[in-house]
Amino acid sequence: MKSKSIRWLELEPLRAATALPPPSFASLQLLTAAGYREAYRACMTLSLGLRLEGGPLQLSVKDLNLLYEYWCYLALLRITAEETGAQVDPRRIFAVRDRGLSVLLCRGNESSMPFALPDGRRLTVRYNPKMGKDALVPQQPDLLLTMEHRDWPAVHLVLDAKYRLDDSDEYVARYASRGPPEDALNAMHRYRDAILEQMDGATTRTVVQAAALFPDRVEPVRFVMGRLWRALRRIGVGAIPLLPGHEQLLRDWLRQWLNHGGWNMADHAIDHAAIRRASEWRRAAAEPVLIGSLRGEDPRRHLQWIRETRQYYTPLAKNQPRLFAAATVVFYEPSRAIEKGHAGVVRLCANVLNARVIRRGEIATPWTPGRSIDEEQVLYDLSSVTELPRAIPNWDAQGRGSRMGVRRWSSRLALRRARTLPELFLETEPEWRLYEELLARNVRFELRVQRPRLRSEDDLMGRVHFVFGDLRELRWAGAAGFVIRDREGRELSAGSAPAVFDALGVLSPSTTE
Repeated sequence: MKSKSIRWLELEPLRAATALPPPSFASLQLLTAAGYREAYRACMTLSLGLRLEGGPLQLSVKDLNLLYEYWCYLALLRITAEETGAQVDPRRIFAVRDRGLSVLLCRGNESSMPFALPDGRRLTVRYNPKMGKDALVPQQPDLLLTMEHRDWPAVHLVLDAKYRLDDSDEYVARYASRGPPEDALNAMHRYRDAILEQMDGATTRTVVQAAALFPDRVEPVRFVMGRLWRALRRIGVGAIPLLPGHEQLLRDWLRQWLNHGGWNMADHAIDHAAIRRASEWRRAAAEPVLIGSLRGEDPRRHLQWIRETRQYYTPLAKNQPRLFAAATVVFYEPSRAIEKGHAGVVRLCANVLNARVIRRGEIATPWTPGRSIDEEQVLYDLSSVTELPRAIPNWDAQGRGSRMGVRRWSSRLALRRARTLPELFLETEPEWRLYEELLARNVRFELRVQRPRLRSEDDLMGRVHFVFGDLRELRWAGAAGFVIRDREGRELSAGSAPAVFDALGVLSPSTTE
């Protein structure tokens, strides 16, 4: 082969070829020859396949902040793939063009990468998404991780690349480490609170944590002791250092979300105090409270018996299942049981430990039964009697008292909020909503407690009427909403407090006389 090659090199065409052909040169004659044609096509395909173009490759030195942003996204994808064992779909990053591979990453254009997790969970990493399209000012963080757990609403984690570093003495003293500038941390607060979505007909926050990624090499053991890391868990806002070869903290942060379920995610969500209080009061409105009057000529003697035996009884009413649902009994002390000149008051309570039906003759009391000894009673076994945080006197805005029967009903919501006895009979959330709105709008009205009567559990009419000076009054009627009655006796239904104000003509703070 060597001797043949030497002879070929002496041939005139090869001996005359002393330099490389010009760029992109191809012999048209050889392109028609079998073998050469296929080899040429293969070489051209390989050449185009090695040609890479796109946003990150067209950046200059002054665009390091944008290059850092691109790298953070690619690093997050790689770390997520390693932690989940899933594969990254390159078609979501690169596109095959006529002139080679094109990088799809471009600021302003959203890119996403889904990852399937165990137990039906799903994680989607998105680059530069625009959130809250219906918001006044839509938010567009650099990186957004969406966690979807079965039976839980989707929640978001925000990462924003900040190619800036504050290492001033004042900053390090405040946060115990170097980190992104404070305006970048303020942006994380904005992302956490300003990204809103519609869920179940309500506008709600969906971002659990927002962290700024910043370029720094720091020992993880030292950084986790600083405020920037600890604040992530405490308030959902902080920072994470990230550079090539220094990715452990981002990996640890991601791992804590991948290895936990929806309950853990909910534990990290920052709630609003007003929302939490409203939720608690809705639950409290569903818990009945029995108001028991101290009976007999000497109510103090009745109270002493209750304290000693830790028992209380009341006549059985078979159409009132709430007798067995009450978890709390509060005691009404009539005026004759307290100091002279003072109104009756509710100031003592006890938790119900057990409730059972028993005949009156089987209950041992120092006094003789005033009714049949065969009458069935509900006997409550109680905890020790304690004082309420706030005494509730029996008077209204005009200083008048309400008549009390053997027992009345309230709710834990009213027990926590009432300052007067009429307020204690506002059992439901809609009644309290309307009550607050009337006070806020400076509307003149009074609460008129209706006489107690035996009611079925399906009878949801409120025990308190809202009475206005022009003889109009309204009451809560359960599923029918509020029922307004005018001076001629005509009735009008209103399903909510705003509808009540429309019916009353109270559209701004004013008075109704």
